[in-house]
Amino acid sequence: MKKQKIDDYTKGILDELKDTQQTLVINPSQDYCNNNLVYTFTNDDLYYLVGSDKKVIKYSDLKDKGIKLRNNNVPAMCNFRAVSAVNFIKGENSINILECFNNIISHMKKYVVFEDNRIFTILTLWVIGTYFYKIFRYYPYIWLNADKGSGKTRVMEVILPLAFNAVMAVNHSEASVFRLVDVDGATLLIDEFEKLKKDNQQGIMTLLNSGFNAEASVIRNDRQGDSFKPTPFSSYSPKVFAGIDDISDVLMDRCIKIKIFKKPKGINIDRYKLDNETQEFLRELRDELYICGLQYADSIKRIYDSNLIRLPNELSDREKDIWEVLFSIANFIDSKHKTSFEQILNEFSLDSSKERSKVNIEKNDSYKLISVLIDIIPTMKPKKIDGENKLYDSDEVFEKFKKTEEFGWLKTKNYLTTMLNNKFNISCERLTINSKKTRLYSISTNQLKELVDRYNLNEVIDLSDL
Repeated sequence: MKKQKIDDYTKGILDELKDTQQTLVINPSQDYCNNNLVYTFTNDDLYYLVGSDKKVIKYSDLKDKGIKLRNNNVPAMCNFRAVSAVNFIKGENSINILECFNNIISHMKKYVVFEDNRIFTILTLWVIGTYFYKIFRYYPYIWLNADKGSGKTRVMEVILPLAFNAVMAVNHSEASVFRLVDVDGATLLIDEFEKLKKDNQQGIMTLLNSGFNAEASVIRNDRQGDSFKPTPFSSYSPKVFAGIDDISDVLMDRCIKIKIFKKPKGINIDRYKLDNETQEFLRELRDELYICGLQYADSIKRIYDSNLIRLPNELSDREKDIWEVLFSIANFIDSKHKTSFEQILNEFSLDSSKERSKVNIEKNDSYKLISVLIDIIPTMKPKKIDGENKLYDSDEVFEKFKKTEEFGWLKTKNYLTTMLNNKFNISCERLTINSKKTRLYSISTNQLKELVDRYNLNEVIDLSDL
């Protein structure tokens, strides 16, 4: 085949491109590339990248180094102090991750009380992980579920100065929230989550629904000069939200649920005040967390990628995705310091899974039907007994169903009859009782017990009255 001749214009373009090098695109606030975790820090209004390889690069030299900032954005939040970054590069401030863990948990316990002491371990591991969340495929959300006055806002106030680039998302525009996540990798803290739903902020809800996944992005029209251009914004970052009401199943699948109860009388904790001494302590602790990320992220990444973490078999695949992050961090600390954080996670994750299963069951129509049947049958007298089967007046059954909270919406008996027949094969027979034609539901005690077994409802339904 004859080789096609390249024209002079194309030759000129090829000459321009011959020295082109592969450009590495990074998120400057925090990123993990080529086994290297990087952060941005500032000094005298100049910006620098520092990596776990102990190399530092000026922003002005990034192009020469073949590095480009994602969407050409400079982070607004740079909490890693230059003096600590320099000391890390010099090898002068190695951090013990267990000491860092203990400092966080001691600080939390001054201001917060949990009925379940394991929650301190969960939240502390989660806070540590925010400083290298980029190494994980998923990062779990924290859902603080509590009644009013139970202290959920206090928990968020304590997390705020600890977690990576944390910001309380109050009265922020959608555009600013998207930029905080995309550019700064901000840990979003959202209090009174119900207001977000009431205000119909669909953009923020879209960000929350997708933002636990490292690959997730949301396309938004971004102003560029005098026009707008569709631009992908990363929605991936750690997030905490607090509220009284239940959340959607979609969000629940992305969360570790923390139930908060009111502080018992007689237990005293400090008022939360950020005096000068506390603020300096928190600045030093944040620097330690940055250095923990630089020192240990690669080792924890190898544990996470190894698939050797012993997650409870009872967890669903989605639950394993959520818990694997904290198990990886716990495994690393346990292996270095002979702690037992994995055991705490094992027990807590199983308890959480059981609670979630119970909630799912209680939302299930089959559960509701069986539960109401088992509640009302002992209160009724059968019109006829035919062997094991007891026949109950369908009108009476219908009226009792309508009086329940679960089925007060029923309009016709035919709809109830169809549900009982389709789901449980409970028939409605037309018989003559005392010279009167009557429709009767044919139900046996054994049939109800078999339904409870079939739907795995033994732990949530009491059969003692049957």
